[in-house]
Amino acid sequence: MREKVLGLVVVVLTFAFLGWYADAKAAEQENDMQSFKKQAEERLKTLDKKLDELKAKAPEVKTEAKKEFKKAMTDLRMKQKLAKQKWTAVKKASEKRWEKAKSELSAAIQDLEDSYEKTVSKFQEKKE
Repeated sequence: MREKVLGLVVVVLTFAFLGWYADAKAAEQENDMQSFKKQAEERLKTLDKKLDELKAKAPEVKTEAKKEFKKAMTDLRMKQKLAKQKWTAVKKASEKRWEKAKSELSAAIQDLEDSYEKTVSKFQEKKE
């Protein structure tokens, strides 16, 4: 009888621990998700502002480079649109799709940032 009670206590404690662990893990994942979302949103807002500022500098671009600048801006806006689509996917992602959506958004933002930096560098050189 004593062994049955002890076995029951062990089972109850195991399930209680597993429940607590699952709750703690879910809370940790939720914190990670919220932190990532906040960081991604900030990066996207910064890039939105930078792209608007870059577009405003279009009149400063030399005549021969205007066509190239316009194409670069079109490419940047397409990458911006893709990043925003990935951002929407992250906001709607289930726990199953979270890691994939997070990875795709990170890659899209990084691609946009890299392209922005290349464009600024390229047209800075042509401006001088």
